[in-house]
Amino acid sequence: MPRLLTEAHFAAEDALLVYVHGDEFPGGLDRMLSSFLRTRHRSSDRTTVLLMDGEKVVELVGPIEEDFDQLAGSIAVLAVDRRPAADFSLARLLAAEAETGMPGGPDTIDLDVFVERSLRRAPDWNASSLRFHPAGSVPALLRNRQALPYTTPEVRTDYLAIRSDLDAHGRGVPDDVAPILLALIAFSHSYARQEAYADTWETDTAEALADFLRPALVIDTDESSDGEPLYCRRPEALLGLPVEIQPTSADGALVVRLARPMSEPFRVLLHVGPFDRPLGHQVFSEQGCCTVVLRVRAPGPARRWAVLAADVLVPHDEGRRLPGDAANQLADLRAQLRSAAGRLFQSPAVHVQFLTSLADDLHRASSSLTRRPLVLVIGRSPSAPEGNSGAALMWQAVDEKWRALRGLGGTLAVLLTDEVHQEMQLTGSTATQQYVPLSLNGESGEEQAWFGVVGLTGAEVIALQRPTASLSAPRHVGYSDSRLVRQLRDLGVRQGGVLFVQADDRVFAAARPDQLIAALLQVLGPEGTVVMSAATPENSPQSAYTRAALAGLTPAAQEVYRSHMPPFDRATTPVSASAGSLGEFLRSHPGSVRSDHPQHSFVALGGWAQYLMDRHLLESPHGEHSPLRKLYQSRAQVLLLGVPLNRCVAWNLAADRIPNPPTVVESCVVHTPEGIGQWVGFRAIAAPDLTAPELRELLETQLPLQRGLVADQPAILVPVEAGVDLVAAWLTDTAS
Repeated sequence: MPRLLTEAHFAAEDALLVYVHGDEFPGGLDRMLSSFLRTRHRSSDRTTVLLMDGEKVVELVGPIEEDFDQLAGSIAVLAVDRRPAADFSLARLLAAEAETGMPGGPDTIDLDVFVERSLRRAPDWNASSLRFHPAGSVPALLRNRQALPYTTPEVRTDYLAIRSDLDAHGRGVPDDVAPILLALIAFSHSYARQEAYADTWETDTAEALADFLRPALVIDTDESSDGEPLYCRRPEALLGLPVEIQPTSADGALVVRLARPMSEPFRVLLHVGPFDRPLGHQVFSEQGCCTVVLRVRAPGPARRWAVLAADVLVPHDEGRRLPGDAANQLADLRAQLRSAAGRLFQSPAVHVQFLTSLADDLHRASSSLTRRPLVLVIGRSPSAPEGNSGAALMWQAVDEKWRALRGLGGTLAVLLTDEVHQEMQLTGSTATQQYVPLSLNGESGEEQAWFGVVGLTGAEVIALQRPTASLSAPRHVGYSDSRLVRQLRDLGVRQGGVLFVQADDRVFAAARPDQLIAALLQVLGPEGTVVMSAATPENSPQSAYTRAALAGLTPAAQEVYRSHMPPFDRATTPVSASAGSLGEFLRSHPGSVRSDHPQHSFVALGGWAQYLMDRHLLESPHGEHSPLRKLYQSRAQVLLLGVPLNRCVAWNLAADRIPNPPTVVESCVVHTPEGIGQWVGFRAIAAPDLTAPELRELLETQLPLQRGLVADQPAILVPVEAGVDLVAAWLTDTAS
């Protein structure tokens, strides 16, 4: 604790927040905190806020407060005895305050305001104590995320646009009204995110608005008026901004009418309904009063799949325009598709017949459209703003997942909603076997879609989607071959030795991958060998990547996805992007040898490559029957380029060398002798968690490291044997 407080004191030159939380505190905690405050507040330009919650922490305030008169600067102490609820913490309340902010409030939220608002969220505090030094000096605690400088870009953009429109109508926004207008705009963006408890969108909008505006703003009604408009104002103010709420049960046109003549320069009308379209605003004058209309989407069930979508898209064109002939050809294809869209949803037979003929036409067209890929989108898609097709929005939902289409010129991809895919299955169409499922919202499976590429199997489509190492050349190359060789030799890379290399892709900003591999081979010589990870961890249902791909899919669709997962082929399966691009370059190099593990393979090039890569057992991804053991026995060196010491894959061998290591049950897809994919399961020693800061410090101080610079990246050279032994000893000590 003293060391942590000391480090915090030097890191925070002006303001510091200290949070103490727990059920049991060490003896003398009050003296420790008092000593810390005496050290910190010798200068008057320092501010410290001390938050404490737990068993009997209020009793700690008295001893701490005794020294206040001797201290300079500003100090605030808030202590709260723990509530009966076990999950209570001031930190959680602070996070909630930071998330919600205070509509209509100042730019920053002071500590006393935080306490007042938190009492509403947690009214059953047992006891609390709030002290300020000097008296009345209340420090700011948080930025108000509802204030103009810190609000979301969408709210800020709407606010500035509305002010500009009002200025154009000769209606400026008074300073006292500006925060109210900003708060109403923020409400229009947040109302739809509120939880809905019914199948309909209708809620008490006035009540929700009043709750949103507390405590900086209130709303009340003018009882003298027949229409009972709401008035939004500050609690202490007599006048406010007139607000009217006009609900609608359909996505229809807005009919604006004044209930009575208005004396105020402008008013706000909230048009509330189950809209699918993005939020927007209007400003217009009537009877001498400017009306600001905010379109508010109410909470309720999602209605995204509401509009028929049938379109042909050219993805990833990055602003490149199609030549005139190609653009005309694409326009003709779109016209053909849209004219038939009405028939598309009449019967499953029409689906299959039309898709088959259209796919043939589009596949031929994609070859002539300057070799660019095309995407056929069919189904029900989100409503779209003016000028955008629903199909384009639907494609945007999955666009980032299919960047690999960029390199597949002359191909046709097809994106189907679940509705279309199911009807195709009912007809017995074999085309459905080529589609893989994907979730468009990652939650319920209700917005599930299916994606395929003409001419590719489902396994090839999934392989296309996976993040693989990039083989594209870097934009900036500044290193000569001789400079790289000199840097490697100066670092201590041994000629004729075995070298395990792990590199961050940032190294390619200064040197080409093939250039770096050539320099490594030149320094190692004909008898030396370079080794790298060629891992493919996505070949597992337990991997983070596969879990994300399955999230939101129905159970049946999850099974389809797993059945399409491609088997590992050591000759053709690309190295995962998580293993770094340099490993993929080495795998593609003539003469390289890859080990046969379907999840954690390695690749080597040089005189000892075949020996090092032989007999990599399934049950030993990083253990005694993997290439790592042979690296250890060969007294290999590790070269890390821009990679932290505790991220080295070679250290995973240490997990096999400790008593009773934890194990995991894994599964993956492999090739059978018949050439088909088959799932196999196995038990292996779990990869160790090497992220602990104390381990990194141990590696930095205890290993015989040689440091330098290679291709503008910090380079570390260390013996494999020394690193594995040190990590094994640390794992043994921590396990005991």
